[in-house]
Amino acid sequence: LPFNRSALPGGFVLHPTPQTRDSHPARWIVLQGPNLVLCEQGDLRQLPQGALPSELLLTFPPLAFASWQGQQLLVTAISSQTTLPEGLVAEPFNALRELIPADLMTIAGIGKQLLHWQQMSRFCSRCGGQPHQLADSWGKKCPDCGSEHFPHIHPCAIVLIRRDDQLLLIRKPEW
Repeated sequence: LPFNRSALPGGFVLHPTPQTRDSHPARWIVLQGPNLVLCEQGDLRQLPQGALPSELLLTFPPLAFASWQGQQLLVTAISSQTTLPEGLVAEPFNALRELIPADLMTIAGIGKQLLHWQQMSRFCSRCGGQPHQLADSWGKKCPDCGSEHFPHIHPCAIVLIRRDDQLLLIRKPEW
């Protein structure tokens, strides 16, 4: 899965396959449409930890995909209509002002990709069967037709170059 390895914080471990949720306190990646829900403490933004507020009705079961500093990382989604309780703020992934630190953006990006994969791979794209998780892989295999499916990797580089109130836009010469 593509991500900015240099922006990953120390102690981050991506699991080779989805894990079962353990009973220990976890850190959460909560997605709300195109936004990442974070705890707001002044100018500081952090991932929520421990139990999520009961007002947050999850639209997808939590997915345990990694650990960070010994805590399980869970990713889930809530409705874009959900009003966030005090202390939580939704920050856009593509904000003009960078309010999400690079390490959290990278971890959240990985979680977002894997949650999207889990949502989109519930049925076999070849026959409509229900694929089973492959051992030690994010891939799945359909018991009906034998097809194996893996997360789609679409590496790209997106860079925003600013100078005062100007933005530099470029494209590939072949286009």
